[in-house]
Amino acid sequence: MKLLNKLYFMKLNLLFDYGMQHGLIVPFSDVFYEKLNRTIMNTIPVGLDIKYLKPMVRPGKCYDRSLKMFFAMDDSELVRGSLEYFRIQGDEIGENHGWVEKDGCVYDPTWLARFDKDFYYKIFKVTDVNKCNHEEYCASSEINKEYYESVKTTTRDSFKEEGKERFSLAMTIPVLRSIADSNEDFKRELNKYLEEINYDEESINERINSLIEESMIKGL
Repeated sequence: MKLLNKLYFMKLNLLFDYGMQHGLIVPFSDVFYEKLNRTIMNTIPVGLDIKYLKPMVRPGKCYDRSLKMFFAMDDSELVRGSLEYFRIQGDEIGENHGWVEKDGCVYDPTWLARFDKDFYYKIFKVTDVNKCNHEEYCASSEINKEYYESVKTTTRDSFKEEGKERFSLAMTIPVLRSIADSNEDFKRELNKYLEEINYDEESINERINSLIEESMIKGL
C-alpha cells in the first residue's frame, strides 16, 4: 500500500509539472490578490489574508479560506468536494476540501493557484461535489444572507475614524502586525492598508477605554 501511495504522489508531481508548463496550473498573481483586496473580512483585506496567513492557520481551514475568496469574486461558485489526494495522504481532517470555481477554472486556497477545471478534477479524482452561487448562498439561510450583506457593505470607510467597524481593529491589527514582523512583504502591504484607513492604535485604545469608563459610571 505504501508503494502505491508513493507511486501516486510521484505521478501527481509529474502532473503538476505538466500543468505548470502548459498553463493548466497558474499561481495566484498580484493582480488577482489586489482584486481580492477590494473585499474586507475580519478587518483585513481578503487578498492579504489568502496570500500571507495560510501558514498561520491549521489544516482544514480551506472551507473558511474558500468562503472568503468566494465573497470577493463576483459570479463565482463556492464548492465543496472530496479529493483522492487527501484520502491517500491519510490526512486527519479527511478528504473533504473547499475551493472556488469561475469561468471554467478552479481557484484553490490551499495551493494558492488557479487550475483548469477539467485538469483539476482529473488529477485529484474529485467526487461528492456540492456547489452554490452567490444567490443560492444567500437563499440557503437568513444567517448566511445577513452575513453576506454585512461583508458586501463593509468597505475601507467602515474602519476609518467614524466608521462602524473602527474599534474592531483593536483586536486584530496588533496580532497581524506581530505576524508581519517576520515577513517584509506582508509588513509593507499591511502598512499600506493601515495608512488607507488612517489607523491609529493609540487613539483607538484611548477611545475604547473612554467608552468603558463611561459605561461603568452609568452602571453605578
